[in-house]
Amino acid sequence: MKKQFLLFLAIACSIVTFGQHHKTGWDLSVGPTLYAPLAGKVDLDSKAWGQSVKFSKNKVNFSLGFMQNKAGFVQMPVLIGYRKHLVKSLHVGLDGGVTFHNGKKGDFTYVPSVGVMLNKKWCLEQSILRKVKDGKHSSQIGLSLRYQL
Repeated sequence: MKKQFLLFLAIACSIVTFGQHHKTGWDLSVGPTLYAPLAGKVDLDSKAWGQSVKFSKNKVNFSLGFMQNKAGFVQMPVLIGYRKHLVKSLHVGLDGGVTFHNGKKGDFTYVPSVGVMLNKKWCLEQSILRKVKDGKHSSQIGLSLRYQL
């Protein structure tokens, strides 16, 4: 788990550095995320928290995340998606990709989301992380607060 966290941290720092040197290209946002399951018992042990890095250009979005729960179970979603701005500060999106678990083979993942810009730098986003493996679905509802660099 420590290796995965260090790998995520190294990639996140590289992305932040890249984003600061290329202001005319991709928009970069970082922030904490909290996930809770949609079904079953919801308590402190069932919640996951973590950090994600997103960059977007026009309507395309790419994100890399690192989440873990109280027991140390690690999830790393790697997603690419589309954002549609409905009004100036409100957007909806759909991302798809793979979520890796504790370094093992990943699950297909899709994430519908809705977000609102609180001001020019801060965005509040709600999403549903849906994972599919062997015909079985699992869902987590997420809330993230992002800061745009």
